Amino acid sequence: MALLWTLVPALIHTAPPLDVVESAVWGREWVIGTYKHPAMPAWALEVGRAFSGGAIGWPAYAVAQAFNLATLGLTFALARDVANWRVATAAVLSLLGVEYFSWRSVEFNHTLAQMPFWVAAAWCAWRAVNERGSAWWLALGAMAALGLYAKLSNATLLLVIAGWILMTPRGRASLTTAGPYLGALAFAVLCVPLARWLMATGYQPLEYANARGRDQSTLATLLFPVNAVLQGAPIFLVLGLGLFAGAKTAVAASTQSSVASTPEQRQFLLALTVGPPLLSIVLALAGGSGLRAAWLAPSLPLFAIWLATHVEARLTDRGLQRLSTIGLALAVLLPLGYAVVVPSLNRWTAAPLLRVNWPQAAIARELSQAWTAATNRPLKIVAGSAWVAGLVALDHPDRPSILTDGVRAYAPWITPERLDREGALLVWIEGRSHGAMPAFKALVGDRPVETLRIAFPRGKPTDVAVIRYVVLPPR
Repeated sequence: MALLWTLVPALIHTAPPLDVVESAVWGREWVIGTYKHPAMPAWALEVGRAFSGGAIGWPAYAVAQAFNLATLGLTFALARDVANWRVATAAVLSLLGVEYFSWRSVEFNHTLAQMPFWVAAAWCAWRAVNERGSAWWLALGAMAALGLYAKLSNATLLLVIAGWILMTPRGRASLTTAGPYLGALAFAVLCVPLARWLMATGYQPLEYANARGRDQSTLATLLFPVNAVLQGAPIFLVLGLGLFAGAKTAVAASTQSSVASTPEQRQFLLALTVGPPLLSIVLALAGGSGLRAAWLAPSLPLFAIWLATHVEARLTDRGLQRLSTIGLALAVLLPLGYAVVVPSLNRWTAAPLLRVNWPQAAIARELSQAWTAATNRPLKIVAGSAWVAGLVALDHPDRPSILTDGVRAYAPWITPERLDREGALLVWIEGRSHGAMPAFKALVGDRPVETLRIAFPRGKPTDVAVIRYVVLPPR
């Protein structure tokens, strides 16, 4: 599965997905975070690029699959501990049809980056409370901190874990040992750079999250649970087809070699599955913001485990064999279907142009040549939207920084002195609003605006990207 989801997009994409482009060009800055999120995905992509000799394409997809495999492995480990290996196997197999483990896994972003740490924190919390070993509390502190470096919304899970510890007898009893305090200390130490960055930037990511949330209506927030059901539909479908469709009889789990899960274990799973989304709804409504469906993704592995514990009686050898067949089919057919649909979608349908079908190499080549012809200097800064500026900067040998929308607060590593000394290539797509943003217009000034037209080889003959650009010469 991981191999196919690495090779297929590497072979058929003519441009990486937006989040990959954005994080890849941020990765070269090695900052704690950006105006959107902490920068863990950017670090991971930069490490992948370094190990691949400078390429951005296939290593980005390999990094995404590495995080996904880690999530699935940790899901198995958690499910085996709170239930048994049969539940663990069923939970992992049922996740293979979920979008974040299939076609959306090609776009490595903060949602995918946070998932292994989300599941790992849940696993460490269970083990820490039940085994009371200081090592597990230290691991919990580390996973909790690293999860925040992936995405700040991991805080909702940490609050729910804290609530579960305080509300359960075994959890409260663990507070009489040194472990929880060692874990809290590890968490605090690891979070110091993150906290300092947040304060230094005026909590920009929180403002960004609020702005994104305000795009959603109150109704969308209230329908958040409905979105959860829709996103979890593949889990229901895989378990239903594997364990119920065509099954004549169900064998009690007690006849198997595994031990059935207990109510306490299922309550733990339920609390950590529904707690973070419910807490997010409360916080969103209280803050006059909203929620996006993608923010549910980290809860799906725990939901798969919880659901699998309710069908333990059908997790016979035959039932698991059927699930394995379905899982193998999904792992092969979904990437192959992706390989067929994506390259042809824009050519034969009226669907919006997919970003992965943009001619990234042609755009980067033409605009880079325009810069060289005008300045004969290295290209160190590209200003514009994260998309078109990123397409130019992504594989450029000079490894330029991007100045998103021309707003210096979005890229504090680009100082006015650096901009004056190195100049910049200003790029925007005709008709897009960011080209009229005050900060961007101030950079353009009264300089001559040039036009580049690039056809989409995978689109219709009328599909053409009209890109405007201005050369801001270096001093």
